[in-house]
Amino acid sequence: MGDYQLPPEHVCDASQETFDLSFGTAHQRASLFQRLLIYKGRIYDFCLILYYEHDGQRYEIERTDCCHSEVHKHRKYIDRPEDRVVLAPLSEGQQALVEDEYDRAYEYYLDSWEQCVARWKGN
Repeated sequence: MGDYQLPPEHVCDASQETFDLSFGTAHQRASLFQRLLIYKGRIYDFCLILYYEHDGQRYEIERTDCCHSEVHKHRKYIDRPEDRVVLAPLSEGQQALVEDEYDRAYEYYLDSWEQCVARWKGN
């Protein structure tokens, strides 16, 4: 594993928000939770979680985050254990790679949330 280090939290800006992705789709509702840790205008850490809501229940479908000196994805399934996929190992000074992986994951969830839900369901 790399030696990617975060700046101290007290010098960072942290933000969290949730976005509706389903845009009025009546039969299914999806949202994307986002947590960012920013230092001097650069993303040093992030977490994106895709949620699906159905019949009053909320399910985590997929999550992309940074920890253990890597960017990785957790894919959940209804009927089997999750997959954990390493997207990028991180070393010190690789904030640009973190930002690139954040951009890639964010666009992926915006464009592919319906396919992620279908995969989770086993379709």
